[in-house]
Amino acid sequence: MKIKLIVLLMMLILTSTITSEAAKIDIYREALLNKSFTIKYEIVTPPIHKTNKEAKIKQTILSGPEIFDIVNGGDNKFSGLISIDGNNKYTEFTIERQTQLSGKKTVGICKLIKDNEIFNYYWDIKDNKKRYYGKAGTLGYSKNVQAESVDLMNPYTTLFDDYDYGNPTLTHALEVILPLEKIIATPNTPNYKLIGSGTLQGDLTYEDFAGSKNNTFYAIRYYFKGNDLVKIATANYTEVNGTILDYTKSVIAINEFLTKVDKSYMTLPAVLKDKTKRDNGGAKK
Repeated sequence: MKIKLIVLLMMLILTSTITSEAAKIDIYREALLNKSFTIKYEIVTPPIHKTNKEAKIKQTILSGPEIFDIVNGGDNKFSGLISIDGNNKYTEFTIERQTQLSGKKTVGICKLIKDNEIFNYYWDIKDNKKRYYGKAGTLGYSKNVQAESVDLMNPYTTLFDDYDYGNPTLTHALEVILPLEKIIATPNTPNYKLIGSGTLQGDLTYEDFAGSKNNTFYAIRYYFKGNDLVKIATANYTEVNGTILDYTKSVIAINEFLTKVDKSYMTLPAVLKDKTKRDNGGAKK
């Protein structure tokens, strides 16, 4: 049934003729262009890639805005945030999982890029309290952090850091509205076009974008409540001779999308100690 939903969605893509420009999404595109925004999100459905050996040729077209409404959270929860202020950036990715030995375990992976320096640090929850640390070692958790100069990074790592929005799932979900210079184009990168918009139950509206490349079809739906972006769903599948070979889908809840930076994320947590050795105002090279 799930593969059928994906197939039906793509049929809507192929039959749509809408070419007008989106209005609501433009607000967020401007924030990304200005490099001043903060996004808090939850990955409701992590990217699910499946090979479907029994898929059949598409047979039915259903009109249904709920095609994208697929929710399958699983045992683990993934969330995060990204805040950008010009060339400074903070990303945080949180993993909450159930373990047999200790029950629920929540860990945050943090990266602060500020003034040409990169700080990596972490947090977890113990006794209902969040504790930050630079790294975990044999003697326990260190409160010390040491920055690395961006100039010391491998050039390929530096390149991807510049294009990184904290998580590949979020980066892909924002692909329609990302500035062109922030997209690492590959031979399989599609050119998305607005193909439709409409209204759903619960005062939700949506805008659909789609594209295709090398027998693979891509679609992204943005959900709005008023003018607020509240959810993003993505789906793509590869089809050869009328047979679906594989498909991928994901759903992200947008808990907050501020079209300005939250500067509180641009400093290290007070409990961490910056032990960086600096030369001429920056981390030693």
